Amino acid sequence: MLCVPGFGLKVSTLFRDTIFIDGGTFTWQTTGDDGKTTTSSNPRQRLYYLNLTSAFSLADDGTTAIQSTPKLDGNVGINFKDGFMLANDYEFIVYGGFMDYVNKDSLIGPTWSQARDMVQHGEVPLRDAPKYRTFALDGVTRYIAAGGSVSVPSENKAYVFSGETGKGWGEFFETLGGPTDAVASWNSSQLISVDMSTMGSEKWDNRTFPSSIPARKSAELVWLPIGSLGTLVVIGGALNHELMGYSDNVTDEQRTMGKYFVDNVHLYDIANDKWYTQQTSGDNPPAKSEFCTSYAASQDGKSFQIYAYGGWEDFGSFTNPNPPSANVYVLSLPAFKWIKVYDDEDATHGRRGHRCHKVADNLMMVVGGALPSTGNCINGGMVKMFNMNTLKWESKYDPAVHDVYKVPDVVYKVIGGTEKGGANVTPSSWNSTEIQALFGIKYTKTVKNYWPYPSVSGTVTTSPTVSGTVVSVPSKSSGGGGVPSYLPPLLGAILGLLVLITILCAVLFCLRRKRAQQKRLQSDSAASTVRKNRQTWSWLLGVYGDEKRGHGLVDPTPSTEPPNPFDASAVTSPMTEETDPIETAGRPLYEMPGKANIANSNRQQRRPRIVFGTRSST
Repeated sequence: MLCVPGFGLKVSTLFRDTIFIDGGTFTWQTTGDDGKTTTSSNPRQRLYYLNLTSAFSLADDGTTAIQSTPKLDGNVGINFKDGFMLANDYEFIVYGGFMDYVNKDSLIGPTWSQARDMVQHGEVPLRDAPKYRTFALDGVTRYIAAGGSVSVPSENKAYVFSGETGKGWGEFFETLGGPTDAVASWNSSQLISVDMSTMGSEKWDNRTFPSSIPARKSAELVWLPIGSLGTLVVIGGALNHELMGYSDNVTDEQRTMGKYFVDNVHLYDIANDKWYTQQTSGDNPPAKSEFCTSYAASQDGKSFQIYAYGGWEDFGSFTNPNPPSANVYVLSLPAFKWIKVYDDEDATHGRRGHRCHKVADNLMMVVGGALPSTGNCINGGMVKMFNMNTLKWESKYDPAVHDVYKVPDVVYKVIGGTEKGGANVTPSSWNSTEIQALFGIKYTKTVKNYWPYPSVSGTVTTSPTVSGTVVSVPSKSSGGGGVPSYLPPLLGAILGLLVLITILCAVLFCLRRKRAQQKRLQSDSAASTVRKNRQTWSWLLGVYGDEKRGHGLVDPTPSTEPPNPFDASAVTSPMTEETDPIETAGRPLYEMPGKANIANSNRQQRRPRIVFGTRSST
């Protein structure tokens, strides 16, 4: 039997089609057949993840859904607790958090941070992705933890609100054994942001928010597409205290401020660098911290429902009587109304320190969580999924099963309109008319969602690499069934290239063949001309040069033949070939009837001789 006491204080982010999880604590207990229980903790230097292109069960403890891949050796593998994972669509940064004193590393100073580059962004080629790199912070410190954070990929930015820090922004550790002053007992009054527009050249910004916005720990920070650059919404949280130095004394301020953080929300207009506070109403939840949120917009874009799950009323005390909640609330804006949409009275699935991620228009996935006591196991598994349409928990995740977001009837009955939108309820009073005006400014940039994800059944993701999507390979145990989403276009490109090469080769072959045929025709024509010339000259020579051929006479007396004028080794122009005239010394030649062989007899004595440019006789 497997029991999971905790998978809390993690940092996580939704990166395209994968949820990456880092840091925190991961503890599980295994009970054998003999009844003995073994407790184990997560190994260092592991990066956990959920592959959202594959279906998995949510009815077990979550071990079938969560996978891991090794990190690099060295300080990159150190686990930070309650830090931040800040991402756009190309990289994510692991920033801040508590480090165990026993695992401290002298190389990790106030400006140390790390990033994992996933997909090339910009002109500089990204080689061997994905890969970790460390870098030096500029204008901010690493010594911050337990703040609210949110990533805004459409702006290539991420934000960290408030949180805990050390004395004078100095170092701090999570466990006992360190210096007595190395504790995170101070509030951060800063809004820290990072611009990831240029990979490897991130720009950090550090702004102090006004004193009218109380500093706190463990709040939720939500970004909404309202205003020209969007708007940040701060919900919940608790007054800071020393994380490991719990006190039995709970102050009145701790009790009242926790409730104030849900009865009032704070908004930050990013474009105008301006903060606002707006009072909420409705079925307000109790004080809440270490919970998680996801938002869904109505189809007409007139209302935004922020779903809040779990968390607890953190007094920083061992005597806290309130267990973590398992309820789900919706804060609807711009009505600023709280509506309780799921009630779990016995807190069966209660938890704190978990993370929520929207994985479809209507689905909110919950990752991790823990109970106050490390000896108790969380119920419902490490991975849960809430259907924001039906307001029910799902027992299975399947990327092929999803729906458009529809405002639940329990919500639109409060804010007006229908499941498609049309909300018409506004606050009974606006704390500022500028807040009302802010909701009238449209966000014009595209908010890119990578869902619905391609369904790749029977796959197990290994060492995630992202090129648009995480690469998946068929599971040997499942017998395959499906291909990675990147493969069809890749094969199409390769086949298209092969067809183009084949056509090009065929054209070149035809051109060469035609050229060869033309050369053969020219050669045959030349050879024919040569043969005709040869026959002509042979006939001429037979008449004027060697009468014995022309007359069909056979000379029984062997004689030396003249050179062949068409022999390539000794070609002689026929215009220079002469025969010696048949003469008798000073006497004319008489031809006697029946004595024709006299001329042949004389000619045998004087055979023709080839000379060049002269005439001669022997």
